[in-house]
Amino acid sequence: MVDKGTTVEDHFDREATGLQYGTLRELQETGHLLFNFANDCEKNETVEFSSDEEREETEEQERKLKVDVGDNVAIKVGESRLEELQKTHGGCTQQMKKAIGSTGCVVTKTKKGSIFVEFKSLGQFSFSPEALVKVSPVKQGETVRIRPDEDQVKTLNRRVGWKDEMTLTLGKVGRVAKVDSDGDLLVVFGRLAFLYSPACCLPAPNAQTDNLDKTEKTITNKVTARTSDIEDDAKEKNKAMFLKMRQEVLGRSLMSFTGQSDQEHRLFNAIYKGDCETVARLCRGNKFLLASRHQQTSPLILASTRHSLEVVELLLDLGADINAVVPPNMTALRAAIDAKRENICSLLIDRGADLTYTDPRGMSYLHCAAYQDLPKVINILTAYGVDINAKDRYLNTPLLLALNRGAHRAVDALLSVPGININTRCNTGINALQVASHAGYARALEKMLAIDKSGVNDFYRGHFTSLHLASNRNHADCVRLLVININAEHVDEFREMMTGWCRHQSQERRGLMQTALHPACYWTYYSVVEALLELGAEVNLLDKNGNTPLHLAIGIRLADDADSEEGRKELQLRVAMGCMLISRGAYVDAMNYRGLHPFIGGFPAVQEGVRRFMVHKRSISVTKTELFLFVMSVTSLAGNRFDAEANHIKR
Repeated sequence: MVDKGTTVEDHFDREATGLQYGTLRELQETGHLLFNFANDCEKNETVEFSSDEEREETEEQERKLKVDVGDNVAIKVGESRLEELQKTHGGCTQQMKKAIGSTGCVVTKTKKGSIFVEFKSLGQFSFSPEALVKVSPVKQGETVRIRPDEDQVKTLNRRVGWKDEMTLTLGKVGRVAKVDSDGDLLVVFGRLAFLYSPACCLPAPNAQTDNLDKTEKTITNKVTARTSDIEDDAKEKNKAMFLKMRQEVLGRSLMSFTGQSDQEHRLFNAIYKGDCETVARLCRGNKFLLASRHQQTSPLILASTRHSLEVVELLLDLGADINAVVPPNMTALRAAIDAKRENICSLLIDRGADLTYTDPRGMSYLHCAAYQDLPKVINILTAYGVDINAKDRYLNTPLLLALNRGAHRAVDALLSVPGININTRCNTGINALQVASHAGYARALEKMLAIDKSGVNDFYRGHFTSLHLASNRNHADCVRLLVININAEHVDEFREMMTGWCRHQSQERRGLMQTALHPACYWTYYSVVEALLELGAEVNLLDKNGNTPLHLAIGIRLADDADSEEGRKELQLRVAMGCMLISRGAYVDAMNYRGLHPFIGGFPAVQEGVRRFMVHKRSISVTKTELFLFVMSVTSLAGNRFDAEANHIKR
């Protein structure tokens, strides 16, 4: 069977089910739960069966189908021909070859003649117009003519499949009995019926349909030994063919094509609506329905994404396999987690769901629960012994995933579990302390420091400690937590933190080479500068260019025009930072490696304000109020509004 597949973008309606990501197709209409079919893909000798008149009529009709933006199209040539045509249109990739047999949408047309087509799940590509054919919209009940060219139809039907008997329908007119969920057409020719990609079919309004059953004996004389075995009784032949197709899709036979499809239709509809009575009646009458599939989901998986706990319990009581995996890797519990149905998750776990599950990325149920911010599920899973420190393919633990996601409830739940390792690194080299410091998650950072402080000075990629990351992102509360939590028992760590460099991995590589105070002064992070100075940061250490923090506070040009509101705020803050640094003992005559002291370069008004402070107010004991009043006086901005950070000077 040809696998039609789905992608991450294919999922149930978010509003209806709450499913955020996964591999479930979107449920377009609850009243049209149709199943996909595929023909055998065995290659056998076939014969051409279309008259010249039919071919000319089809070609004339196709010429009228002009391709415009928004139209659906398909690739009508094979791989080798596609490569030739694409030489003047950007080349041919493997992804473009995978699109053969699929329907795409025209996005735009270039002046050079190329046509950009987007194929769902594969991407957008530039095609030669000669490689494409327009796909006309077709509805159930309409008449269509199958294209007469056998090779082209095989190419267009590549995703669906090919059966030798389909040769009989080339150039013939049939009626569309059903349009399945993939848009493929079940076309009936009297007593014969086959599944076609819509690109294989051309509209034939008002045309008389061909009844192939009447000409069957004539046709069988023209085909090979294998296809000549077609039975005289067309009804029995087609019944057997459809049973075989269903067996390929559903993994079972012995059921009526029409009756089973209708039962599955009603079952999935009832589950979607939460109709327990109908679900019970259908499944008790036909146990095979519990294992049925629709659009890469099962009855239990669909029920697990809904709010109906009763339907899930009913299906389990009736014998549904709780651990059944629907390709590519979906289970009922995974679906419930992705849909954030915590009560259903609890039920499935209590009823015996296999908790050793991992998806292709190595994510366990605990990873998924952390990602979806489900503290109740996390508590249940860890109580059942699921590894709290398990790593996925990218070495992410559930804690790292939750922190990166900003799932604060999940973070709290994970940090309450004994044995959690906060120093584990993912494949990018970052640990949980560093993620929290960088993101400004002060609450999580405080809890982690209470668990383990040993990694507080670990470097991320050989460059940054947690303190540097917090300082670089203007998270003053995290800066205070990191410094305060290094108590008297860790004097060496405290000294290293407050005087340590942001180093580089090798001498050949130019690193930042600076303390946490340097970037805070450079970026005008007043609250961080204030916190670091209050906590004892060294004010005269040099960065890789020989600059002290004072160089970076007052020797930098303003980022905005000084006459603008933002420029005035920055002017005010830089004067305040310079005054604070000098009051803490910063050297005003320190030279950097270019022989420049802090008062050379930068914005004159900033330096003038700091000079006035040196003359009139230079004191290690200057208060915040005194500093605020002085800054206001020297910048002549007493009547202006300041942002929250500027007003922090006064407080």
